Amino acid sequence: MSTDRYLGHIRHLRERLWVPGAHGRAAVLVGAGFSRNAQAVYADAPEFALLSNYVEEFARALGRDLNDAKFIPIDRLAEEYESSFGREALDDIIQRLIPWTSYRPGELHRKLLRLPWADIFTTNYDPLLEQARSMVPDRRYDLVVHPDDLPTARRPRILKLHGSFPSSRPFIFTEEDFRQYPQRFAPFVNAVQQGMLENTLCLIGFQGDDPNFLRWAGWIRDELGPHRPLIYLVNILNLNDARRRYLESRQIIPIDLGEILQFKDETPISERYRIANDWFLESLQNGRPEDLLDWPKTSKATGKINYIPAPIQPQRSRIRQMMSQDNYSPAQLYLYWRERRETYPRWEVFSAKNHHKLEYDSSHGNRRAVNSIQELTAPLNLLLLRELVWRHTLQNAPLEPALLKMVIDQLHIFMPSITHQTAVEGQLTADEVANLKIPAEWTPDGREQPSGMSTLRPIWIELAFAALTSHRLYLDVKGFAEWSTFLKEHLLLDHLPEWEAQWHWEGVRLSIDLLNLKEAESRIESWPLNPENPFWEIRRAAALAELGLIEKARGSFNSALERLRAGLLPGEPNPRLLSQFAWALRLRWFLNDWREEAMPKLEEGIEDKVGQWRLGIDTWADTEYWKSTLSKRYREVSKAAVKQEFRRKFDVGKGTRTFTVNSNNASQGDPLLALRFLRFLEWAGLPLMVDGRTFGAEELQPALLLLSHPYTYPLAVLVTIRTADANTLNGLMSRERIAALSDEHANLLFDTLFESIQQAISKAAGAEVNLREAKFHLIRHVLELGVEALSRLLLRASKEQVQEAFKLGLKLAGTRAVQLDWDFYPSVSSLITRTLDRWSPDQSQELVADLAAFPLPEGDRFAEQWPIPLHHPLFGTLRRETNTRWVPAPVVEHLIGLVSGGSDDHRRIASLTLYRLFEMNAINEKEAKRYGDALWQRVDERSKLPVHTGLYEFTVVDIPTSKGPEASTRFKNYYLENILFGGVLDSGVIRSQGGVINDIDDGLSSLLTDLTRYDLKTL
Repeated sequence: MSTDRYLGHIRHLRERLWVPGAHGRAAVLVGAGFSRNAQAVYADAPEFALLSNYVEEFARALGRDLNDAKFIPIDRLAEEYESSFGREALDDIIQRLIPWTSYRPGELHRKLLRLPWADIFTTNYDPLLEQARSMVPDRRYDLVVHPDDLPTARRPRILKLHGSFPSSRPFIFTEEDFRQYPQRFAPFVNAVQQGMLENTLCLIGFQGDDPNFLRWAGWIRDELGPHRPLIYLVNILNLNDARRRYLESRQIIPIDLGEILQFKDETPISERYRIANDWFLESLQNGRPEDLLDWPKTSKATGKINYIPAPIQPQRSRIRQMMSQDNYSPAQLYLYWRERRETYPRWEVFSAKNHHKLEYDSSHGNRRAVNSIQELTAPLNLLLLRELVWRHTLQNAPLEPALLKMVIDQLHIFMPSITHQTAVEGQLTADEVANLKIPAEWTPDGREQPSGMSTLRPIWIELAFAALTSHRLYLDVKGFAEWSTFLKEHLLLDHLPEWEAQWHWEGVRLSIDLLNLKEAESRIESWPLNPENPFWEIRRAAALAELGLIEKARGSFNSALERLRAGLLPGEPNPRLLSQFAWALRLRWFLNDWREEAMPKLEEGIEDKVGQWRLGIDTWADTEYWKSTLSKRYREVSKAAVKQEFRRKFDVGKGTRTFTVNSNNASQGDPLLALRFLRFLEWAGLPLMVDGRTFGAEELQPALLLLSHPYTYPLAVLVTIRTADANTLNGLMSRERIAALSDEHANLLFDTLFESIQQAISKAAGAEVNLREAKFHLIRHVLELGVEALSRLLLRASKEQVQEAFKLGLKLAGTRAVQLDWDFYPSVSSLITRTLDRWSPDQSQELVADLAAFPLPEGDRFAEQWPIPLHHPLFGTLRRETNTRWVPAPVVEHLIGLVSGGSDDHRRIASLTLYRLFEMNAINEKEAKRYGDALWQRVDERSKLPVHTGLYEFTVVDIPTSKGPEASTRFKNYYLENILFGGVLDSGVIRSQGGVINDIDDGLSSLLTDLTRYDLKTL
């Protein structure tokens, strides 16, 4: 048999051995020769006997000629010896010739037990195998030394078929022992037969003429007949052709390791057997599937084993060894990266513990890959680009701008084969693509392969979606729309359910990113249900929850979770499905507000965290990874940037103790890391906020600050609004940062926020809507922080944008739900005030009518935060100089009515508005007098002056009233009694020590200055 056939049989045995499950589908029968691999306890320990040693002992005792005895079967000689000297004497010889007390299990015993055998059968009497169990703690073998032990033993087992030292007898040796064995030890024979029916049987430690081997082969042949499975006999066999054909006729495949290995002439025979066994066991061990927890596995040296040839390597070891040095070709890099992609355990969300491994590995070839892609021809450039992009996608990273451009360029080259349109210069025709070849050095098996569009189309789609995602994360709305439309028109997505779901999902995510709530809901409605891919339904539920549609989200989530649960089959670990299930459970906690009574009972078997950990799945560790990574990175980028300090507010002349960002350092943030975190949350099906609760709040704040890089600044602002983080927004949108914005980003943010606020107003308009309900939480964020952000952007707004913002402010203030909720008052005030800050004084008169009729708040508190627009400095010097009416009479009458009979808050706002109109000369004398009379209809009992007016007390003297001089007299009396003598003298100044006279002089001087405005003669 050729060496290649030997190797093929070993690979087949290895594949059977390493099938998924608790143990493999291969069993081993261990013969006496394997015991010679034991380790001696002391230097001059006697060796384990060979068959020839038994022949010599029996011949000498029986008085036979040694040369004649060699041709007598050993079991017959043992039978004669027992007949002559008794069974006890025979047992003594067996134990004397097997010096097991002088040995302990060797390294090969450990290697044998490390393999996942379904069962280990042995005809050996020594206890070396059972002793070796303690050397392999990660595998458990039950020991069976007597048939009575079989019912209680669990697989995998070690079955001692022929007895066991020191006392488990009989030791099967004589001809009579073997004759009676099938009857006396039928359970053992049945166990071996059953093992052969279920598994591939491998024999080691036997020779082709070993009586134990021959007897067991005969029993199996007798019981199983012609349908018996193959048996592999593995050893240095030295078989002649006749003996080989004899074995093969009995379904026994000899694998002669002596024909595979190359030994030096001086290598001792015993050492050759040891080397052969070691080589064979190492070859089997190399078939072990990679541990999911070890992905991505790096290349390792073989170790001390230096055999020729080397043990049969893992299937992909050739590819890994290509990357063991820095001098590797693009083809080697491609094969190396492809191998890693193909061995990926398919976790739905990339495990956090492997981020650093892939990041290091990625940098190992990224630069070389980019350079190579530019130099390679089709299809090799596309193949290598696909591997590079896959590594980005796996880590939830968008494509860097330069890489994104490269992807788009390559997609355009193959565009005619997708669209079936005529190729232009620089593009490949469909015929050219059909004739492309992949060279041998670019294939795993080293053979040239065709590369038509059937091969390249899935790669093209994958790259196109990577470009689509990157356009979205960069808020490139135009680029996203272009690729989204193209994918829909040319790819027949309804035949690709996974890609169809992602296409709809990406559109939903963009709408949410842009705070376009109406469009997001519309996109979700048009997204077809995908019951065959339940985790996409989990992502749908997350989007619904973030939009405030909690009940719809729970319904979609529960049905998807049940489908995920149904797919988890006991005993068949599925890393992708279990990963999806684990992340779905995180969303369930989030949707149910962490309330145990609102959640179904957790099933211990399915939701076993230990089982998830064994498959490399730990959702809590993943979120902890992001928390520590983002915080650490932000500290590195901007030391001491996150702190509490006194800082001026946006508006000139105002300040507060608030959360701050060092804008200079923050602009040098790490946007790609922050984008990876946001994409991680999206891909894991975790909404940023549900019902006012933020997922990963500790991780989100440094992520937003890292995201404040100029390239990703708009997304940072919009995400901050979505999560209602007012402190971070205040730092992000400082005057300095807004002044430094590019025109493109300033306009993008303005247009986006303007549209979002309009939609939120429409949602809130109408009846008295309670915007504190969960379903309105995103609308609240838009109407609070979104309006605040838009008002700050007015610093960079055009004249037209300022005018549009003014109209929007009027619409916002006129919304009933806004008027009822005092949380919105500051944002309404900011928008109106900052709009007027940017208004041209020359055009201020045209606003007077609208602002005189400005809506009033309806909340029961904090009305002082509601704006009174006409008191803006823009109108401070404005005066009507003609008879043209600025404010309609009904508006003035309504304001006077509020001063007269409105609530205290409405009276104050109307009073201040009318006073400014009075100062402007915008109301006539009759209206002014009616206004004055309305003020005096509600006076303080002590001062006898009007109250709840918002005016200084002396101001009422200026306003005409039908009371005439009575109003002036009341004010003078109040001032003399309460301010001059009651206020100054009773203030404690007289009773204080030192500087009293100066204080009194200062007070009187100030008082007299104030009074000069009035007729002092009457005093």
